[in-house]
Amino acid sequence: MNKDLLLKIDESSSGVIWITEDSINSSQSFFHEMNYLLDGLISRELIEKETIDEKNSLFFANSFSHPFFIIHHKYTTVADLKDIESNINICPKSDRKKILIINEADVSSEEISKTLKLKDHQIHFINEGTK
Repeated sequence: MNKDLLLKIDESSSGVIWITEDSINSSQSFFHEMNYLLDGLISRELIEKETIDEKNSLFFANSFSHPFFIIHHKYTTVADLKDIESNINICPKSDRKKILIINEADVSSEEISKTLKLKDHQIHFINEGTK
């Protein structure tokens, strides 16, 4: 388990955006951390469905007694990153503005920042992607 990642999630965090090139599966680099943050919800959903193949998946939990979200985005094109904004708009409004972005896709962090309009949030990248 990546304890450095877990330590970056604190009282100021509203959620995580997890960008990969594949559907959610248990062999992904940060699967266990995301599943841990959601109290095993992803594993339970994988057991029920065998695969989570949606382009965007939105999960809710509580962290530090506040609503917390994880958005998984299966990356294909830069234009598709806009779908993430729709998911963020669904999330409960919070005064907690920190969002961690785990970038495991073939897209630069600069391109993600430029595409997503998250000016009301403090963005922190965990991985810098493969570009």
